[in-house]
Amino acid sequence: MLLKGAAVSYALAAQDASGLALGTESQTQPPRLADDIAKLLAGGAAVYIVEDDLAERGIVGEEIVEGVERIRGTALAPLIAGYDRIWHW
Repeated sequence: MLLKGAAVSYALAAQDASGLALGTESQTQPPRLADDIAKLLAGGAAVYIVEDDLAERGIVGEEIVEGVERIRGTALAPLIAGYDRIWHW
């Protein structure tokens, strides 16, 4: 999995959306994105994050989930070339 652009925030280890409310409705089952990423890593999946996008958002590397591999934007083409199929959304 490759996190780039605004999606780099998914890898922030200390996220907490438990206080989310819209009007009178509260989120009773908030997303736990960092836990999901950790589970992917534990299952053997590779997770990459674009360092340039982290820097644009003022996120320092120590804030991301341990095990996520940081890559420079210039390394995207070689990374992608190493896979037979790419699913992008």
